Amino acid sequence: MPTIQPHYDPGEAITGRASGGAVTGGRFVMVAATKPDGQPTPIKHALAAKYPIGVAGADAADGDTTVVYGDGFAIDVLAGGTGVTAGEAVEVLDTGTIQNLNTGHKVGVAITTAAAAAYAKIRVTL
Repeated sequence: MPTIQPHYDPGEAITGRASGGAVTGGRFVMVAATKPDGQPTPIKHALAAKYPIGVAGADAADGDTTVVYGDGFAIDVLAGGTGVTAGEAVEVLDTGTIQNLNTGHKVGVAITTAAAAAYAKIRVTL
């Protein structure tokens, strides 16, 4: 059996390339297509029923790159839906925004409280 090496250290950010449309910083993103060797991971805004890979660090036009912050980072994310409450688990909505965990997958824990359309600091736990 070969020795298996991780692609990234835990908590290390990766580079994503917006694929199929622009990506907005401060929203969760997911894999948009198979990653070509030697190229950034294709990303798009996360959907509620899917699993995100992290939070976009900045806006990126279609085809442009941005940093993606994954598990372990504390970062600002745009709240949507019913907003988020400090200390509560959060889930992703179809736009890559977050709300208090209801029926989706836990993607983090809110550190601050925020209403919809405001930013909350969360700890990403994918």
